Amino acid sequence: MVHLGHDAFYLARVGPTTHSRRPGTPYQSLPGRKREILFYTDRFDQFMLSQREETAITLHFRELLQDLRPEVVHFSHILYLGVETIRQVHNTLPHAVIACTLHEFHPICASDGRMIRTLDRRLCEYSSPIRCHQCFPDRTPQDFLLRELFIKSHLELVDVFIAPSHFLLERYRAWGVPENKLRYLDNGRVMQAEAPARVIGPGEGRGQIGYFGQMNPDKGLQVLLAAMNILAGRKTSGIHLSVHGANLDKQSLAFRDTFNEGLTQCSSVVTVFPEYFQHELPLLMERVDWIVVPSTWWENAPLTIQEAFMHRRPVICSDIGGMAEKVRDNVDGLHFRVNDPLSLADTLLRASRNAQLWERLRGSIPPVFPIDAAAEAHINAYESARNVRV
Repeated sequence: MVHLGHDAFYLARVGPTTHSRRPGTPYQSLPGRKREILFYTDRFDQFMLSQREETAITLHFRELLQDLRPEVVHFSHILYLGVETIRQVHNTLPHAVIACTLHEFHPICASDGRMIRTLDRRLCEYSSPIRCHQCFPDRTPQDFLLRELFIKSHLELVDVFIAPSHFLLERYRAWGVPENKLRYLDNGRVMQAEAPARVIGPGEGRGQIGYFGQMNPDKGLQVLLAAMNILAGRKTSGIHLSVHGANLDKQSLAFRDTFNEGLTQCSSVVTVFPEYFQHELPLLMERVDWIVVPSTWWENAPLTIQEAFMHRRPVICSDIGGMAEKVRDNVDGLHFRVNDPLSLADTLLRASRNAQLWERLRGSIPPVFPIDAAAEAHINAYESARNVRV
């Protein structure tokens, strides 16, 4: 890949269930894509964020770095690669700029990086060895202290951390990442032609609601279905939810049962559609008025919000984290109280009954950050980091 005068290679980690290891090397290539490399690993320590397949890092990854000799190595994520890969870049290419994008809280939180308390599923504001031990009683406070020290010992080698929300950036600053290494950059999007507004009939409101995204316990689908059940119980007309979700089949049986039970209770006002491809998004957006993001975790920078704004659909979202940052309440969307079906039901009703509100919010939606501008901004971030080191 060559962009803006820069030569780029892309490395993606793969593992069991989708790939198998080839004899003698962890690397695989794709036909006709010489600059895209698949890196097979299968011994990742989720707790320590550590790659236990030592030769993959000390031998194979080092040899790849020596062969390519990049001036910048940007880690989009360290999951399944391991924090040791950061140190290997530092040791092998001491003059290379090391960048890392922050997505959620895996270095801070051992609970899938969500910062949700395992005891009662309440949102967590900060981490500490004792507090984390309360979530995982089988791990001692000392285990969590060692985990933090180990992860930070590798992360300190990163030159610039890129965060797609100020909320996320602040959490990492409070955790101890130096402020001068933190840089806010929104996620860039490949632009699509804006979907036209749905044509409504005389006296019809704006009651077509769309959900797009993953279907897992932290995305708030239980809250959304409960809200729709409340509206159905009130015999509210003119509100319908279209769910365009993915990966329900990969969730626990308990969650699938909960989802299906909730769906049964409000099936008259909810339709679940199959997974969709990205090129189908404009057509699907054309059928809805609002996009709902009901997540019950912090959601640092949901791409669904950017997709909604790209097609000028106001967003109804939980009032926390990156959602509350990206969507301005009563400006380009509406907030409701997180994990509160009644609050969401009332907000959906208000939204559906007021076409003037929809028009006003739609008119205040900001432009989406295009992918080319994002690439240029990242290059500037690399250059700034390099200048600091000189």
